[in-house]
Amino acid sequence: MTHEHEHGTHARASGDAHAHVSQSTALSRAFALTALMLVVEGVGGFLIGSVALIADAGHMLTDVGALGIALFAAWAASQPRGRRHSFGYGRAEVLAALLNGFLLGGVSVGIAGESLARLGAPRAIAAGPMIGIAALGLAANLLSGFFLLRGARTNLNVRAALTHVAGDAAGSLAALGAGAAILFLGWSSADAIAGLLIAGLLVVSALGLIRD
Repeated sequence: MTHEHEHGTHARASGDAHAHVSQSTALSRAFALTALMLVVEGVGGFLIGSVALIADAGHMLTDVGALGIALFAAWAASQPRGRRHSFGYGRAEVLAALLNGFLLGGVSVGIAGESLARLGAPRAIAAGPMIGIAALGLAANLLSGFFLLRGARTNLNVRAALTHVAGDAAGSLAALGAGAAILFLGWSSADAIAGLLIAGLLVVSALGLIRD
């Protein structure tokens, strides 16, 4: 009985370790891909003058922060407790999330202000590159979601990260729609409207982080 109990305990520990490594790998891949697209959309939005792309890059910043926090949580979960950290390293995770939330709130205010200014004075935007960059961002979000989907079924931490990626996919869709409206309808205000919509998504993400 003792041998069977020890064998069962070892098997569960081995399974937990394998699951932890798998989840950390998925989070790492999603983090790297999202960070790359953050740079691409931010630089691209600045160069072509699209506030919607810059706003979506800001939303990707929420994902990078959330994925980074999730990665830290996955690492912290594997660390033993000690005398100085009797509850592990959860406090650092909470403080990082709080800082991230306030940062996102500030970014959303800036984006909303620029979007409102653009509504009054729309600017010419290269719709073709805007659509291409937004489509690339959407593809990156879908791929990140694919990486996280399996772990999200069993791990709340990964599920939260997946929720952020799904929200960013909505932002990429808004930027994509704005680019299409500019290209096919000549509606230059669509960029600013999409920027406002994405700023709203940023506020929701920021408030969620601060509340949690």
